[in-house]
Amino acid sequence: NAVEDFALHPASLGEQGFALMQVSKTPGALISNVQAMRNSLVYGNTRVYANIAPAFAIFLRAENQGQDGLAALRAAGYGRAPLDPQNFLMQAFTAYQQSHAIDQKLASKSLSAADRNQLLAQRQQLVNQGNLLVGIQEQMVILQRPEVFGNPQVNRIVAATTPKMTLPDAVQTMKLLPNGGNWANFADRMGFVEVPRGSNPQAITVVDQSGVAHDYIPNPDVSKRQGTIYQYFVDNLPPARAQKMIQGTPLPLSHSFQDPNTGLSTIARWWHDATSWVGGLFDKDQPAAA
Repeated sequence: NAVEDFALHPASLGEQGFALMQVSKTPGALISNVQAMRNSLVYGNTRVYANIAPAFAIFLRAENQGQDGLAALRAAGYGRAPLDPQNFLMQAFTAYQQSHAIDQKLASKSLSAADRNQLLAQRQQLVNQGNLLVGIQEQMVILQRPEVFGNPQVNRIVAATTPKMTLPDAVQTMKLLPNGGNWANFADRMGFVEVPRGSNPQAITVVDQSGVAHDYIPNPDVSKRQGTIYQYFVDNLPPARAQKMIQGTPLPLSHSFQDPNTGLSTIARWWHDATSWVGGLFDKDQPAAA
């Protein structure tokens, strides 16, 4: 989004736009970087939607009809390759189903305050677990592929722009990885740290794109969890915050996403029509092109 908007309005993105310039020594490199970023964003976002949105639709439809949502997911191909090769989505929806069962227990008026608080804590833990597993499916199975963050060019661009990246939502604008890291790195953006295989029973085993298994836990360094996906999920679990997120108005769709051809054509015109202004931005001392 930011890269496409930069193509349309290069002066409007401030530090993030200039961070992109700093990894693009020449106009040609800038166009190449914009093209690479756009391709990765389109690939990643469409495949996240195509993989995960149907899973929610299948599960919720079955549950609302009094059927077993997990059975419906299995029948649709989840829990195995190619849709869910590491079983993350089936585990996530199992947690969601268990949290819903706790909701039904909470409806009882005979519960003691202690029992209610215990059930609420269990439900919150299950929802957090489900959210995290869906996040891992998105971030490793889909977005860490060579077409997205596994692309070395995209990785370098994202590493350079990470210090300027933010996430606006219905509640606030969150600075991503304010204490260092590369958003293109799976563990960094998730807020995880790797531990030796089999050393921690609470670890989540994730197989990377090379087929190598890793055990991850939430980073015990609180500062390294700030601005990460894990911390974002945790921070938005409390009911008041979650309600604001649910009821919040979505951000307006960028013009660059409404017309997929606009970004690159605009940046090309911008370069040819404003060479005197742009030329001054590409100093000889800039870092080498990505």
